[in-house]
Amino acid sequence: MSSKAGHNAPVFEKYQQKAKNFMCSCLAKGDRNTQKTPGGLICRQRWNNMYFVTSAAFLGTTYSDYLASAGKYLKCSSGSVSPNELLSFSKSHVEILTLIECYKPVDYILGDNPRATSYMVGYGNNNPRQVHHRASSIVSFKVNPSFVIFRAGYPTYYSRKASDPNLLTGALIGGPDAYDNFTDQRDNYEQTELATYNNAPLIGVLTRLHAGHSGYNHLLPGNLVVRDAAKDKPQNYLWQNFDNPGDTTLPGMKVGINLKTSFHRSLSSWKSTNDPSIGEFTWTFDTGGFLQTFIMNGFIELYRVGPWNV
Repeated sequence: MSSKAGHNAPVFEKYQQKAKNFMCSCLAKGDRNTQKTPGGLICRQRWNNMYFVTSAAFLGTTYSDYLASAGKYLKCSSGSVSPNELLSFSKSHVEILTLIECYKPVDYILGDNPRATSYMVGYGNNNPRQVHHRASSIVSFKVNPSFVIFRAGYPTYYSRKASDPNLLTGALIGGPDAYDNFTDQRDNYEQTELATYNNAPLIGVLTRLHAGHSGYNHLLPGNLVVRDAAKDKPQNYLWQNFDNPGDTTLPGMKVGINLKTSFHRSLSSWKSTNDPSIGEFTWTFDTGGFLQTFIMNGFIELYRVGPWNV
């Protein structure tokens, strides 16, 4: 394993350097900085620019956690950036912290922009009303159950100037142009078309920002948590995948037996190479005497290590 890592070290170093350069360019602290609108939004292309905005904000939160976990700062040609400043950069394009004013993705998306327009459907008083989306622009079956053939929907509903009868609440559209201009019309597909890959990175950003400045401690490893919204302490989690590790351990994950609660965490194999559900083989502990570890096939002991006098 170490020889493979050493062999690929130059590739990893190039990847790390490119990630650093990209973050510096987003923060206007690099040698070649990203283009932005007068209102401060990243501007990459005319058609559905929002995809680049939310993706850059997501990368900012991820890179911030990397810096925090490694105890590092982002060193750019025009100065250094702390993990919290990088996290703030991601927020400002959505709305949660505010240390860097030059790059405001989330705030901008939700209405803190020159037009005071929210580019998320259903959010804010001034949000998109004529999105480029067939299901949104055609009246609901519950309202009018008559059959609409494929071609009939285009001349009947596409050119209508009225607001959408079906709101796709939470959907992100393409957004403004390079000068912060925006026209809310159904046929303006470059700006009003929505896409799932606009929303997907934003979900990651909002999740991370919700955790605050210290959130990387439990978010970075990839611990999927189900909890009551009002109870964010680990001991109050209803379920977490760190208690059900599968065949892989991650930083912060525990394997073994809690001697106070008797809660048992063991590793388990996949059912097959194509089926990741729990298989027949497990790696577990036995505390009935000196501590031992076993590899089991069902209830059959295949291999053991120990005993250890602990």
